[in-house]
Amino acid sequence: ATLTTTAGRCHDAMSGAEFPYTVTVTVDGRALSGCGRVLPTVSATDLTGVRWRLVTLDGAPVAPRTDPRAPHLRILPAEGGNPARFTGSSGCNVINGRWAPEGDRLTFGPVAMTRMACLDEAQGATEQAMTRALAATTRFAVRDNRLTLYAGERAVAEFEAEYMR
Repeated sequence: ATLTTTAGRCHDAMSGAEFPYTVTVTVDGRALSGCGRVLPTVSATDLTGVRWRLVTLDGAPVAPRTDPRAPHLRILPAEGGNPARFTGSSGCNVINGRWAPEGDRLTFGPVAMTRMACLDEAQGATEQAMTRALAATTRFAVRDNRLTLYAGERAVAEFEAEYMR
């Protein structure tokens, strides 16, 4: 397979949108053409300064909540000799720990957590699944204000930016 990009206006007939490139993919002698643009590169430092609200775990939606204990993450940069850390809520308890970025690679851990009883069974299940997802994370991607955490090729959690810097 080959991929060719050519600079110049490209009009997408289906959406009506204009793009700065024409993109052609050739597979087994068959060429498929369309329009494209360069997607911005996201670095791990772009994850900081945002409150990331949990929206899916293992592909299943998480019930939206507006209370302070709603599952979320805040990713904090290394500062003043302190390591990069994260804090947030797993749905019942406060969580925190270290995170380590390297390119699109990302690891969390170990996760420290308060130990308050989780009276709601669904919230308890969300808490357990979220902490497992953080421990399993090996890489990340950000697209359209969504942060997706992956364990290998499998998406284990997706977060939505509640506010940007």
